Amino acid sequence: MTWADQHEGARRPLAVMKFGGTSVADENCIRRVAAIVADAYAVTDLVVVVSAMAGITNDLIRAAECAERGEFYRSNEILGSVERRHMVAIEQLCTNDHHQSFLVETVHQLVKDGRRWCEITAASGNLSPCTRDAIASLGERLSCPLVAAALNAVGMPAEAIEGTELIVTDGFHGAAEPLMEQTRERSEARLRGLLQTGTIPIVTGFIGASQHGVLTTLGRGGSDYSATIMAAALAADEVTIWTDVDGIFTADPHLVPDARTIAEVSYSRAAELAHFGAKVLHPKTLCPVQKSGIPVVVRNSFNFEAAGTRIVPDDMRADPEAAAMALVHDATAISVTNRRSRTVGASLRRSARAADEIRAEVLLLACSPDAVTIVAASGQAQEIHQQLRREFSTQPGFEIRADGDVSVTTLVGEDAERIERLALEVSDEIARAGMKLIAMGRSASGHAVSFVVKRSHFHKVALAIHRRIQPVACAVACAQPSTARVQ
Repeated sequence: MTWADQHEGARRPLAVMKFGGTSVADENCIRRVAAIVADAYAVTDLVVVVSAMAGITNDLIRAAECAERGEFYRSNEILGSVERRHMVAIEQLCTNDHHQSFLVETVHQLVKDGRRWCEITAASGNLSPCTRDAIASLGERLSCPLVAAALNAVGMPAEAIEGTELIVTDGFHGAAEPLMEQTRERSEARLRGLLQTGTIPIVTGFIGASQHGVLTTLGRGGSDYSATIMAAALAADEVTIWTDVDGIFTADPHLVPDARTIAEVSYSRAAELAHFGAKVLHPKTLCPVQKSGIPVVVRNSFNFEAAGTRIVPDDMRADPEAAAMALVHDATAISVTNRRSRTVGASLRRSARAADEIRAEVLLLACSPDAVTIVAASGQAQEIHQQLRREFSTQPGFEIRADGDVSVTTLVGEDAERIERLALEVSDEIARAGMKLIAMGRSASGHAVSFVVKRSHFHKVALAIHRRIQPVACAVACAQPSTARVQ
């Protein structure tokens, strides 16, 4: 009797499971993934979304950047290391000679493509956004067939499918947005038949394709986003984000020894935390599922017993006293000053528009009587700086400066009035301690207040905030755009 015969007429729930890079880091981790999937497969239909092996995307981007500098020999070395790592996993995971040969050839061809793109980049000295996406996407395209093979090896029918077949996006490379109606049509056509026969689709996270079929990426950490896009497209019952932590923590456990996980958080605050850049979630993770109210659970693939954190619709309100501490240690403040005018309104609008054009994740947008300041994670600061120079270069009188020695700590919570009160207490403590508050701002929602300080004061400010929110549930994240004032 086939799986379809056994379940004819029965509507099984549908879950989307996403496994992050640490969860598929090597052959042992992938076996653990197979065990988790097998356990869930007994009671639900599944779509599995996978990231690249831990560290692989960083390696691929490094290879691309080496090629842009003309160091193709170095790119080749990095890609060779990437290939060897996957070959070791294949050898351990797949004992069937035919399947092993297929996987070896798949990995070899993908790495060969990567070498060709790096060689072209090295020859031209230009790493185009399209080529960057193509190289960066190789990690997911390499890991996906390995996970499918591991599931097949333990008797679960699984098929590797590239996200380019399912997720239709706009043409913005590096931070593409899904076109949901077309994505629904493609996903239903490609996946529904597999699900009805009991086959588990294993989908590459992080990537999609434009309407013209050109590969795009959804932004770093975009496999979370892929999972919720799939869930919304297929009207799934639940999404589980499997990672290497027990859920959303009260604070960074490396910074605060008594940090703990929270059991439940509402959509609105979790969405804000996601936009703030919480490491366990891509900033846009919750956008596709909020309208339909599909719950999202964050769990630890290395600690299956932990219940994790459940993100639920607002009408199932979590603890109204819940607050969060948000941390960005390595940030840059970029100021735009017009020495010929004391009016900053136009500069503020132009600066915001310039950052939006490159889809920058701005942590804070602040203004003083004579300057506009954009604060962003240092990894994006150079691109924002260049974009602002392009925006203001044709007009005399504008001066653009960058301070790469700042940190951002953000307080966010369910009760906006309580957050405002706690923020005032923190700012008073910062002043009493003699620390310079470079900028302070409140988000448009009123549920988040950000503090920008020198990096040397980061730890003290973080502890000052945590002392105030420690009695109630809270979580770690990074920072989202705020309209603010400079102190």
